[in-house]
Parts: sequence; C-alpha cells; structure tokens
Amino acid sequence: MAPRPIPHTSRDRRFYLDPDSPDDNPRLADQELHHALHVNRLGAGDRLWGLDGKGRAQFLEVTDSTRRGLTLKPLGESRSEPRPGTPGAPLAHLEIGLSLPKPGKAEEMIDRLTQLGVARLQPLTMRRSADHARKLSKSRTEKLERAGREAMKQCLRLWPMELGAPMPLTDWLAASQPTLLLDPRTDTTLARACADHPPHMPLRLLIGPEGGFHPDELQLTNDASVQSVTLKGHILRIETAAELAGGMALQLLRPRG
Repeated sequence: MAPRPIPHTSRDRRFYLDPDSPDDNPRLADQELHHALHVNRLGAGDRLWGLDGKGRAQFLEVTDSTRRGLTLKPLGESRSEPRPGTPGAPLAHLEIGLSLPKPGKAEEMIDRLTQLGVARLQPLTMRRSADHARKLSKSRTEKLERAGREAMKQCLRLWPMELGAPMPLTDWLAASQPTLLLDPRTDTTLARACADHPPHMPLRLLIGPEGGFHPDELQLTNDASVQSVTLKGHILRIETAAELAGGMALQLLRPRG
C-alpha cells in the first residue's frame, strides 16, 4: 500500500527540522526560524509538518514562541516515504545529466525537476558548455540548493533531489549505467525506451549543451551504455528538454516493487 501523502492545507505549513534534534524534542533548522517567526508568525497552538530530509515528516504543534525560537510538541502522526527507486517508492530513480543553463534559468529548472520527482541532477562539463556551466561558486550552489528545498516543501516531497558538483562528461559516462540520450536523429521514442526499461534499475537521461554535442562526445556515447531516444516537436532549450523528458520518463517508468 502506498504511503498517505501529507495533507495540503493552508494551516499545516512545512518546515525543515534540525537534523541533530531528537524525535521527542524536535527543533526547526536555523535557516527556517526567521520564516517561521517573522513571516508566518507562528505561535502557541499552530501546527506544522517538520521534514527531516530523509523521507520522513512529523506532525508538530507549537507550544511556546519567543523571539529566539519555537518549542514544538510531536502530535504522534508522521509520514514516511521510501527513497526514489527503492521498493514501495512512488517513482523510479531518474538522474538527469546536463550542462547547466544560465543561473536564473537553472534555479527555475531545479524547482520544477524537484516537483516532478527527479532523484538526482548531475551538472556536466562538455566541449561546448558555457563558462557558467563549468564551475559552481559557493553562493551559486547555495541558491540552487535553496530552490530545491523550497520546491520540496511546496510539492510535499520527502526526499530532496540530489545536486552533484560539475564533472566531465567522460567521467559520468565511465560509470556505464543505463542512459538515454536525447537525440533528434533517432527514431526510437523516449516512451518506447521507458516502457522497455526494467523497473528495478535506475535510469539516467543525458541532455546536450546549447550548440549540441561535439562529434567526439557523440563517439563516446556510442562506446558507452547509452541509447539514443527522441522527443517529438521542435528544438528545445536545455531546461525545457530536461523538464519535459524528465516528467515524461517518471510517468512512464514502472516503480520498483
């Protein structure tokens, strides 16, 4: 039986918990306190869902509120969800590898990929990757991670989407895991490939940079465990291709168990 989702009501807000706080004395994470105290103005009697970022949510009541923090009491109700791709999870494990678009577009893309249920996003450096896709500063990484956290709370997701550090395409392909490459030159559709994919195996989706793959990179994909697939329609931007293909794949892939 699938786990019951967290109720979506305006009263039952969602916040991240301090990972070091015990179950019987939960505390909000430091980055959540300002929003809880000064934006939502939570006080005694208010209720919320505390997310641990590891597949579990705990229903809590505020028993006391001060300028420095909230005192929370567990109400005994919790929700849990298996990690994506494991038995009982609602979605298969899908990883998307791509060359990151410009910063603003990348944050919006991460928001939507989190909502869709993508398990992992791996930024890749390729021959035609732009400078902004080759390295992530600390501040930019924090912005991308924050976009994912906020989307996770909004969509009631219990596991965060993992965000890798940029790595060369050659290193990513060396893992030899089942991978689908978006390629308009093939006749095999994404839908067909997903229908044939074993439900117990994770899947990776590879999307090229602006300007397309270099011929040497296409040769690398021929030598790896990569199957070319196509989407109907026109040429898509990186973020559009990622969101369309990622959403389609997760709807078509059969969850494990």
